[in-house]
Amino acid sequence: MRQMMRMRIMKLLAGIVVLSFMLGAGGLASGSEKTKADLVVYGKIFTSDNNKVAEAFAVKDGKYIYVGDKKGAAALVEAGRTDVVDYTDKGLVMPGCGNGHAHYPIAYAMIEIGAQVGDSDDANKFLTEILPAAVKKAKAANLKAVFGLGWNLDTFKGNMPTRQQIDAVCKDLPVFFIDEEGHKSLVNTLSLVHAGIMKEDGTVLKKENDIRGGEIVMGADGTPTGYLKEQAATYVRSFLDGDNLFTADRARTTLRKVQDTLLSEGYTMYLDGYSSYFRNNNLYKAASEMDKAGTMHFVLGTAYEIESWMDVDAELAKAVEAQKYASKHVKTNWLKFYMDGTVESGTGFIDPPYTDGHQGLVNWTEDEFTRITRKANENGLTMHVHALGNQAVHRTINAFVNGGKDEMRNTLVHLRNVNLPDYERMARHNIQVTAGLLWHHTADASLPDLLRSLPAGMGDKGYPMKSYFDYGINMSSHSDFPALAASPDDPFGIMEITVTGAYYPEKSKPWWPEELLTREQALTALTINCAKQMFLEKERGSITKGKYADFLLVDKDVLTCPVTDIHKARPEATYFEGKKVFANPAAAPVDYADKNNWMKQPKITKDVDTIYIYPTEYADDSAGAPVFADINEKAMREPAQETYLLQGTAYADATNVFVPYYRQVNMAAASEMTPEALRAAFNNVPKQDVFAALDYYFANLNGGRPFILAGHSQGSAMQSLVLAEYMKAHPEYQQRMIAAYVIGFSITKEYLQANPHLHFAERADDTGVIVSWNTEGPANAGKKNLVVLPGAISINPLNWKRDETYAPAAENLGGYIYNEATGKIEQVPKAADARLDLKRGVVITKTNAMKPIYEMFGITVFGPASYHNGDYALYYYNIKDNVARRIAAYKSHAEQRRG
Repeated sequence: MRQMMRMRIMKLLAGIVVLSFMLGAGGLASGSEKTKADLVVYGKIFTSDNNKVAEAFAVKDGKYIYVGDKKGAAALVEAGRTDVVDYTDKGLVMPGCGNGHAHYPIAYAMIEIGAQVGDSDDANKFLTEILPAAVKKAKAANLKAVFGLGWNLDTFKGNMPTRQQIDAVCKDLPVFFIDEEGHKSLVNTLSLVHAGIMKEDGTVLKKENDIRGGEIVMGADGTPTGYLKEQAATYVRSFLDGDNLFTADRARTTLRKVQDTLLSEGYTMYLDGYSSYFRNNNLYKAASEMDKAGTMHFVLGTAYEIESWMDVDAELAKAVEAQKYASKHVKTNWLKFYMDGTVESGTGFIDPPYTDGHQGLVNWTEDEFTRITRKANENGLTMHVHALGNQAVHRTINAFVNGGKDEMRNTLVHLRNVNLPDYERMARHNIQVTAGLLWHHTADASLPDLLRSLPAGMGDKGYPMKSYFDYGINMSSHSDFPALAASPDDPFGIMEITVTGAYYPEKSKPWWPEELLTREQALTALTINCAKQMFLEKERGSITKGKYADFLLVDKDVLTCPVTDIHKARPEATYFEGKKVFANPAAAPVDYADKNNWMKQPKITKDVDTIYIYPTEYADDSAGAPVFADINEKAMREPAQETYLLQGTAYADATNVFVPYYRQVNMAAASEMTPEALRAAFNNVPKQDVFAALDYYFANLNGGRPFILAGHSQGSAMQSLVLAEYMKAHPEYQQRMIAAYVIGFSITKEYLQANPHLHFAERADDTGVIVSWNTEGPANAGKKNLVVLPGAISINPLNWKRDETYAPAAENLGGYIYNEATGKIEQVPKAADARLDLKRGVVITKTNAMKPIYEMFGITVFGPASYHNGDYALYYYNIKDNVARRIAAYKSHAEQRRG
């Protein structure tokens, strides 16, 4: 019995030994695997860890396991398993950036549900084009209000639309349009009635400063004008039906778009400054769902809005309740407050006062704000406070010091002016600053107004930067999108301003040079300092062993490149927790040595070439659709080939027509972009491709022959960039250019003034000139047309004159128009007449040969009577004839020069 027991024990012990060995071996194997990396990156690496620069790092399970020299990282590479990225001499590797305050969700939602007012759009255009289109859009979508944003106070000043004028366009839905700063609004009467500011019969219930922290601007008749400032605007907004405007589905769609934008610009941390803007928690819910689904690739901070007219305790309770939506990548612990308005508009709270004696608007007493800070911090919520004027900053600091907890990192936002003693207090009490670094510039033309309206020492000084570093204050960068105030949104555009004090398009003198940053300080503000602001510095914000691997591959070394080139830098790739979550399509250039990337690369049978760039053919409005078409996209290539038959063939009889494929902007994406965003998109991938195609063409295909540039719509937008930039850089090519047919896109007086090397056609046979027009019917007068810009100019495509001389259809040599009945493209005699509208800068026709294009790919952007589709089709044979005439004139001039 004992023997059997001993044998069983021996077997059990042997089993335990074997099991222990197996587990031990497994543990050793597992430990060995842990020493090998999933990803290794080589290059110049700015770590944001005390300005250290490394040669390499290694990543495993989404975190850095090594940061140092190349040799040390190479030891962690396992062949066939470790992904190795060698970014040596390609640019800079750096941590993912942070945006400490912006409003992407509300901006994108408003574009979807409402209308965007351009910076240069005046009150007349607002009332006659933009507002009617917004009303139509709102009613088609069954929305319960008409929303919009973007109007410019300087542009509207002196002709501010009234509620009565807005009522004339829409009186059965509330109308609410906020300005480009987000601090002022224009509304109709119904909005005021719903908010209890007046009755339907005109009785005034609230006026002037009756809403705390705001102003209801009153008219000469003693009633509200419909112009609201600061908290009066937020008060009226609160009566709109937010659940109808910002549904849960819309919140989900919006957040996906926000993520795409952030990652493309290099942001992996973002604190949203207005998360309950629509008075619901739909953004919180969408973020929580997105994170649980594993599709959130940035860290989102949310801020619950509390305004000075609200029941603070009730709203604070809602903010505490919203913390249930917190997750790994969703941080819900901020409250958003306004202490004042904006200094430049006169509503910032300052001391000494403005030169006219007023001090601006202030929303809270110091005692109130101290109590609010105390209660917020006790409930685990951090204060996030808009304060621009020096007195607003001072009052907010007093509240933080007297009521707050230093460990809660209460935050000041924007800060145009700061009293010197307040820097030391901020540092001593761990008060965070997310600063308006992007605004540390001003146009020279704006300076006299600032000096005239602000007290001494403020007019020519604002938005400090270096002082925060000098005093040891944690200062992060923000963009405040969409309230950019003519400033950039991306990290590297902002970075250039911080080190130069100038925004490159303004060509102005550096602003307050004593407060400029070093490049390393700028990158610190963009990375680790934002992580600190968001309580993330132990896990993100720098390339440090043990932290999550959130990093960028930047296509320029912004530490050493010419300082005026910093704004040109872009992320080639963005990584979040070790995974590539964004790849810049421009990072992989198109190889134009590959004939597959040319629609047409003809045999040379003529002594003149044409480079034709096709119009917009790609429109994909599905979720997640790319902003730029893939170079091999069938949905772009096949219709482009068909369009060539309608347009490009006009040049084929007289020239060798070359047609490169290019990655054009998705029309569906373009329809939701601001004008500034659309310009940036054109200047991105499409321009890169067209310029690369031209580089290859001139080096390998042109053979010194004279040439014509041609295009339509987006293709002509590309040719306008070619003319302005490429030809300016290559005058040796431009001297061989016979003409540029930039049709279906506006060439403006401003464009020509900015490009003195370019000239517009004056007659039928001048050479080296731009030939351009947009075609409309009479009913398009005063209507918005995406391709008709202010200051546009055209030439008559029948008589080739620049004045309003009418050209009857008898002068038309024939249109080339698709016949839906026969399915063929047919010549149509005397297809259209033509007359220039010099004020609008377009060609007007009364043709019946084809229908106007009301929409394109289901998108209504051209007006009710546009012949954008007929720019070529209606005047096809006149274009062919004109091409031949200009070629003949060019050759004649060439012979005379040789003679």
